[in-house]
Amino acid sequence: MRSINQKKRKILVFSLLLIALMTASSIAAIYLYRQANLNITVNDYTQATGRAMFGFYEGGNNYLIEFHAPNGTTTYDTNKLYVYFNGITAISDDGATQIKMYSTATVEATITQGGWIFENLLNFGSDTHAGQNHITLKVKTPSQASQAELRVYWIEKDTTTGVTTTHYMGALDLTDPNGELALPGHSWTGTNILDGYTTDLIVTYDQPVSDSFSVSIYETTN
Repeated sequence: MRSINQKKRKILVFSLLLIALMTASSIAAIYLYRQANLNITVNDYTQATGRAMFGFYEGGNNYLIEFHAPNGTTTYDTNKLYVYFNGITAISDDGATQIKMYSTATVEATITQGGWIFENLLNFGSDTHAGQNHITLKVKTPSQASQAELRVYWIEKDTTTGVTTTHYMGALDLTDPNGELALPGHSWTGTNILDGYTTDLIVTYDQPVSDSFSVSIYETTN
């Protein structure tokens, strides 16, 4: 009788050990550790040069074409459209006029149902010292409007002749979550040429809604 109980105990102990081993192996994981060190020095925006001289802006000087956002324009009744700029990236200074360039532009407006066109709503570009640029616009958060597009224009001005030329560059569908518009790259043709980009926003709403959408703008230079 004693030998049988001892055998049972051995079997029980073995079974428990087996269960413990199976449980441990099922939750075990191996992690390989590697390390990358990144050291970034951030200087004040007043030291920005070259490709850093890019952003949203309002106004102009000898390095930037004249642009003015329709800030404070009445949409209806006492409601107005506002454009706010945040995150200074650089200051374009021609020695007489300083223009601040920003990383973010925010538009706030109250409108009614129907179709609306906001001309020259957002303006962006590079200082003449930035050199050649390639710009791509992408939809970050799509609009809920029945129609919404951002039409982009490249405007250049010859400061010698005073002639201003407008080039339509295409439209970005703001309702498409994968919407993208690549603008042809160009470079300055001379110190007397200024250029910049402006946009018209065209929207149509069939019903009341609180719409919030966003666009990312990427610029690379050579």
